[in-house]
Amino acid sequence: LSEMASLPKAYNENGRFLDRDGSMTSDPSEVVGYRLPTEAEWEFAARGGTISQGYQYSGSQKVEDVAWYKENSENMTQVVGSVQPNEIQLFDMSGNVWEWCSDLFSIYKAKEQFNPFTSYSSSRSRVIRGGSWANNETYLRVSCRLSREPEVANNTLGFRICRTDIDIRIPVIGRVDGPNGKILEQDVTFVWNGSDYDGLLAGYQYRKDGGEWEELFELKDSYTWRNVSGGSHTFEVRAVDNDGLYSESVSWFFWRVIEGDRVFVKGDYSSIEERLVNVSTLDHDFTIGRYEVTIAEFRKFCSATARKMPNVNLVSSDSCPVFNVSWWDAISYCNWLSDSEELPRAYNSDGKLLDAEGKVTEDLREVVGYRLPTEAEWEFAARGGEVSNGHKYSGGDDVELVAWYSGNSEAGSGFYTRKRSPKEIGQKLPNELDLFDMSGNVWEWCTDSNKAIRGGSFEDSLSYVVVTSRRTVLPDVSSESIGFRVCRTISNESHNRAPYTPVNLFPLDNVVCHSTTITLIWDCSDPDGDEVTYEICFWEGTSQPLIASVRRDLTYTVINLEPETTYYWKVVAKDSKGGNIEGPVWRFTTSAVPEGMVLVEKGSFTMGDTWGGGESDEKPTHKVTFTYNFYIGKCEITFDEYDAFCEATGKSKPGDLGWGRGSRPVIYVSWNDAIAYCNWLSEKEKLPKAYDSNGNLLDKDGKVTTDPSNVVGYRLPTEAEWEYAARGGDKSKGYKYSGSDNVDDVAWYWQNSGDKYLTGDWDADTIVMNNCRAQEVGKKAPNELGIYDMSGNVWEWCSDWFGNYSSSAQTNPYNNSGSARVNRGGSWVSNAADVRVAYRDRFSPSSTDFDLGFRICRTVP
Repeated sequence: LSEMASLPKAYNENGRFLDRDGSMTSDPSEVVGYRLPTEAEWEFAARGGTISQGYQYSGSQKVEDVAWYKENSENMTQVVGSVQPNEIQLFDMSGNVWEWCSDLFSIYKAKEQFNPFTSYSSSRSRVIRGGSWANNETYLRVSCRLSREPEVANNTLGFRICRTDIDIRIPVIGRVDGPNGKILEQDVTFVWNGSDYDGLLAGYQYRKDGGEWEELFELKDSYTWRNVSGGSHTFEVRAVDNDGLYSESVSWFFWRVIEGDRVFVKGDYSSIEERLVNVSTLDHDFTIGRYEVTIAEFRKFCSATARKMPNVNLVSSDSCPVFNVSWWDAISYCNWLSDSEELPRAYNSDGKLLDAEGKVTEDLREVVGYRLPTEAEWEFAARGGEVSNGHKYSGGDDVELVAWYSGNSEAGSGFYTRKRSPKEIGQKLPNELDLFDMSGNVWEWCTDSNKAIRGGSFEDSLSYVVVTSRRTVLPDVSSESIGFRVCRTISNESHNRAPYTPVNLFPLDNVVCHSTTITLIWDCSDPDGDEVTYEICFWEGTSQPLIASVRRDLTYTVINLEPETTYYWKVVAKDSKGGNIEGPVWRFTTSAVPEGMVLVEKGSFTMGDTWGGGESDEKPTHKVTFTYNFYIGKCEITFDEYDAFCEATGKSKPGDLGWGRGSRPVIYVSWNDAIAYCNWLSEKEKLPKAYDSNGNLLDKDGKVTTDPSNVVGYRLPTEAEWEYAARGGDKSKGYKYSGSDNVDDVAWYWQNSGDKYLTGDWDADTIVMNNCRAQEVGKKAPNELGIYDMSGNVWEWCSDWFGNYSSSAQTNPYNNSGSARVNRGGSWVSNAADVRVAYRDRFSPSSTDFDLGFRICRTVP
């Protein structure tokens, strides 16, 4: 019901209350979703709340007025609401059926209580209240209470729902800054602000061009879209609050124009289908005008050549495309433009194409000067070239956004409507190549011998402005609806572009690397597809850069580095045609073991119940081998450490049950919370994340892996890593508990975690009365590797899904499927058997509990 109402769930799978963040709570006032009433809420409501008249039954002193019971029910349930309500208009709170309450059943205590709820009890039975159709009046009193095991279901037992009166409102978000319309910049920054009426925002999500929503892992109110491609784009962002509710998204719509009047179109391996179903393969690159040639541009040509200017009185702006020009006028303009730039002309006086030597040619690759595009070139460019999205019109499927045509090119309206006319260039959206007006405005001459015109015009209907539309016209014809744009072949040899600037992937700039062997990883490519080689320059401190290697691959491993030393490196990329680019200088510093962690050296051990007498899921024992070293947290993650993560990301802090925070291990964290902390820590230290959004392990390239040795970022230990480290790694002395065979030396568990040392059998009420709780980390003796609290204090999440053991030997094991995640180590409320290094348990990854935390781990690079 909560999910149907888009509310946070009120219960976890163990029947514990959840607050708006999904963290466990024992305070009903913090629960947002639909739930069962607490026992105290039920009785307060049954008595009539604040307007109670003090009746013995809910609403009356006369049971038959308000209740269906043994004497009047005819031995069956009755239609709800068919007796009188109580003071606050609640029906059937006495009789009809017993009603489940949220609480565990316990004995009342003679002290005042606030927002009471019994979440911890020696009994697993749940409270039922109100009596039923089968009971006599004694059981129908508002104070009568019974209990039943939670699995019980019968014909006298039902429930009613309840909700804490919390006003849930969705977060809000507003735009602050960002692009609007046409831009030239390659990198674009969007700025917004968001807030939540009900608490803190959990974060933001963004998407580009209608794609999948992506998380912003830091709670920041800006995002920079880098290397924006040419053409139209949409950027959207929305806020999400701690209830999982989303704001309405805000969006920016813009298009990027690459500077210059012409667009480079690469056509090496592309083909297009013309309307006549002829397939034309483009074997050359070419530039084409971003806009149709304007009146202003054609006026300069006429002035320079003493040519008569065509009649353009239909429009008042020289920024409109020129019209009333014949095919001969258009190629004359092309030749004049070639002359102006000291290029060989493209046409002779008969309109034949010319090569660089002035000889007639039919090979476009040999034509150097400016010319009109062929039909094939024109349509290939109009469709968007290599980055075409297959639109019906050039740049989109909504004609109103991309084209001037008969339906939108009139000036004025009603009585004042004037004749349709061409419009200023570039007022509609461009296509994928940043080309404007290739659908509509004016028809455009092509160079082919059939003198085709393409693109449609302001006078034409929709069918003529599609990218496949074509007409043939005599070359002497001029019209108010015909203009042109220019084109030029690009020699591949003369248009070599240097490789893109190398980007470092690992290590990121100015990070600390906890290894003396580092594999440098970068990314680079060449815009022309040329073969690229790389010079890797590597040096220490103030020494001179040395070319350490020349190679074709994108990695280079340096070994035997000195610890606590800063190294510098850069990559120079050179293509096979002489183009080169030098990357920036990056640096990293080597270090010993990360602060707060312990080195666990690779080795082998026997995993499972090696002493006998353990649980069945600890068997069979089996050999495990690690081929890599790893670091593991010396202590469990504390509230101080986790609170810093919450403050940095805007995440709500988990509760501490009043025990205090600081150096105590964090509790009430799910497996999902724990891996979010790991990813945050990785990003903070500029390491690749260890987990994707589905909880899969990631390698250094961000690809899913099941091999922990390939994971670079911070993560939870695998179950095998955890037990190997708990046993003392390659320095193990075979202790039953982590560091000793005497549990009290190394572990906080139920007998020693409270005010006094307890004896006898485990008892929940005794534990509560003794103020047993999680203790500050590192107060017991460590194990052989110097690791604290791996037995007791809090259970610790592992990366693996829980699964049964196999007797076969395993190398670098990791279980990547299942329904529950592994917990290890036992806790302050566990008995001694449960804090053995071999003991195993599991929970759903969304579960939280008052004795469940985690420690971190990292593969040694």
